[in-house]
Amino acid sequence: MVKGSEYYQNNLISKQQIIPYLRSLIHYNRFMGLLRTLLILAIIYYSFKVLARYIFPLFLKSFVKKAQENFERQQGYVDPDEAKKREGEVNIKTNTQSQPSNESSKKELGDYVEFEEIKEEK
Repeated sequence: MVKGSEYYQNNLISKQQIIPYLRSLIHYNRFMGLLRTLLILAIIYYSFKVLARYIFPLFLKSFVKKAQENFERQQGYVDPDEAKKREGEVNIKTNTQSQPSNESSKKELGDYVEFEEIKEEK
């Protein structure tokens, strides 16, 4: 039977053997680091593609719909379906505050000038 110390003395690795081994480990680690970086970049790229194809359009549709509703509300837009429901009804909308009376509107328009046609003699 071989004692422990004899085993280690017989199987010691010299410095000349260790240095190339360590260099190969360093190159291996660099290569693995490069692969890891490329893998991370690929995951980010494909994640962005999936988001751009499926998720962003949902947000965009929601944003456009809200903007359209806001615009329609500001412009006083009437939905065609809603207008069809009330077909046949007569609705007269008057705004009594903004429409001036006949007497005051004549005063605001200015003076009345009557023109006569004059025929030119040739």
